[in-house]
Amino acid sequence: DGGKSFNEVQVSDENGTQSNPALAVNGAEVAVAWEEYRSDSNIRIWSGNDGHLVLKIGGHTGAVRDIEFSPNGTLLASASEDKTVKLWNATTGAFLRNITIKKGLATAANWSADGSMLATASYYDKDFLDDTVILYNTTDWSEIRRLNKTGTNPVRNFANAVSFSPNGTYVAVAYNGRYTTGIPSGDPTQDFNLTVWNLNDNSSWTKNELNGGHWYAPVTDIAFSHNGTYLASSSKDNTVKLWNSTTGNLFKSIDLARFVNSISWSPDDSHISAGLSNGSIALINTSDTVNISWPKDQHTGRVNSLDRDSSGLNGYIVSGASDPTVK
Repeated sequence: DGGKSFNEVQVSDENGTQSNPALAVNGAEVAVAWEEYRSDSNIRIWSGNDGHLVLKIGGHTGAVRDIEFSPNGTLLASASEDKTVKLWNATTGAFLRNITIKKGLATAANWSADGSMLATASYYDKDFLDDTVILYNTTDWSEIRRLNKTGTNPVRNFANAVSFSPNGTYVAVAYNGRYTTGIPSGDPTQDFNLTVWNLNDNSSWTKNELNGGHWYAPVTDIAFSHNGTYLASSSKDNTVKLWNSTTGNLFKSIDLARFVNSISWSPDDSHISAGLSNGSIALINTSDTVNISWPKDQHTGRVNSLDRDSSGLNGYIVSGASDPTVK
């Protein structure tokens, strides 16, 4: 969309190229953290207008898996493999609060639209007994509830992404898939779940490879439309799927012929941006899903993350890839 590009700066002699960036947009600023082959576990906030470094935030001792600005832009939440979710002042970078994940790695975080709740997701790599999404009250940071069971069945499946519906009634979770037994090795084999919880009555619906969900591949990202009607999910089965957010009925399935790692809705819900493993970004017209456009100047490495903001960057798409660049 014509935005500036900038490279994350290597700050040590670590071998390899940084990859798997997490990013978040706040007006005209973009926060970036690199998960793999990282030279540090810092978060850097850049200007989306000219690409200069605005702020560097340090404090994590493990890879940062997810970062999310609060809806009012004053706070930044970061989920890390050091078993913490940390809260920062988004303007100064000052550390504010630590949420400790007692038995696992923090994999994702998401704010409710009104900022009253924060959801965190974790991954326990031994017996899968703490693969839990926890909701916190952001006024006093008390725990509201844990979303770790569908009915009486424990989830035992770690989350790649978590998302609140715009009205805060539903929480959707994209799961990586479950390993048969023991400590994870190789690829997961089953339960590639997408689950939506109704916080009012504790009901839930789940789609996976056995009932019309994503086909034997991790669900990589999930996002509600801004009007709350639809839920979009992406997967390494090469598809983006659109669901009725209340009933779980499938509306559309779009095959993009490549792993889909990240998705983001346009502010008016007319398009979904999808970041693909070949470096491409697909713009899907939600009223005519066969109508797909492809922005020029795409990435040369897999697109890991997408975000967009309708204010400071005029709705531009911000993409992070393993080139390693953010555009």
